[in-house]
Amino acid sequence: MKNFLKEKMFKRTLLGMALVIVAIGGVFVYQANAAITNITVTAPNGGEVWSGHQDITWTEVGDVSTVDIVYTTNNWQTSTLITEGIAAGTRTFDWDTSSVANGSNYLIKVYRSDNVNVYDTSNAVFEVDNVKPTVESATAVPNPAKDEEVTVTVVFSETMDTTVPPVVTLTGLAGDDYTVTQSTYTGDTWVGTVTLTDGNEDATGNIKVTTAQDLAANVMSDNATAGTIDVDTLNPALNTIVWADADTSTAISGTDTLTVTFSEAMDTATLTTADPVALATELGLSAGIFGATGFTATWNTPTNTILTITLGTETTIVSGATLNPTDGVTDVIGNADATADPVAITDNVRPTVESATAVPNPAKNEAVTVTVVFSETMDTTVPPV
Repeated sequence: MKNFLKEKMFKRTLLGMALVIVAIGGVFVYQANAAITNITVTAPNGGEVWSGHQDITWTEVGDVSTVDIVYTTNNWQTSTLITEGIAAGTRTFDWDTSSVANGSNYLIKVYRSDNVNVYDTSNAVFEVDNVKPTVESATAVPNPAKDEEVTVTVVFSETMDTTVPPVVTLTGLAGDDYTVTQSTYTGDTWVGTVTLTDGNEDATGNIKVTTAQDLAANVMSDNATAGTIDVDTLNPALNTIVWADADTSTAISGTDTLTVTFSEAMDTATLTTADPVALATELGLSAGIFGATGFTATWNTPTNTILTITLGTETTIVSGATLNPTDGVTDVIGNADATADPVAITDNVRPTVESATAVPNPAKNEAVTVTVVFSETMDTTVPPV
């Protein structure tokens, strides 16, 4: 960088100063018009953050001389010309700051074109910043979320003008976009909240951020995908129950298994798998009990959509008993079970005859009693033939 001031030669003459001959009492005298004798820079005068076109301004005493303007970024070790020969009385210059590098150590000097010793500088350094701010992160808590209040935090790439808040919205979800309401805005961090409604959906939305600007009034480019939020407002449901006749008794009994399948991943803590009595209550067992001896209940971790129950030996459940989980049973996000209709536990194994005996046996021409024992409790309203 050249030192413009050191290179410029100043001639200490009256050239450029108009001489006026005035007759006083018959004697002609020469009188020089008043040149600038004092300059005061008024902007930038320290602490500003400038971008784009900005007005360099100053005041001056006198009205003939022209002025030049230079800047430095190293406390006048070197300087660079901005413009020269500005007519006295103009007192302002439109400077395109995008023509120089971004930096935080700028100083301006305005001085008489014909006398470098008549000048003024910025009282302190100012900053040139022509870089648009960007979003470094946009996060939502909780995430995933259901129909509840969500806090959105946006972190920008630099300190922002907090008097000009960004517009933050959640897009891509059921219904209209959600507008996030500002809670705080300090430095480079914006925080806001929004309450989600039950859109009966399981979807991923985007966090959109627009219109924020930094201290130099650089406006960010719109960011439609600054972050994401997973929203689940779908209520889980009990889909199916499959009974397996583990002991081949043809009846629902101890050591048999019930495979209970839900529509989505469940919050396993909302079903007490270590206690058969509590589990039967939470699952809404309509009749009978889950026996305790040999009882187990395990999830298909990590999916947690299938609960396999091994019935204890004391189990008393007949075919047609149902399960209808309580509202306290929820999915992983906290949506309550919404099973529309109770789901039946169905015995789909044919009964068999365990024994068929006749008394007396052998018999003659006499009354004989036949006893048939089936493999399970039977529907006595439908007699065998």
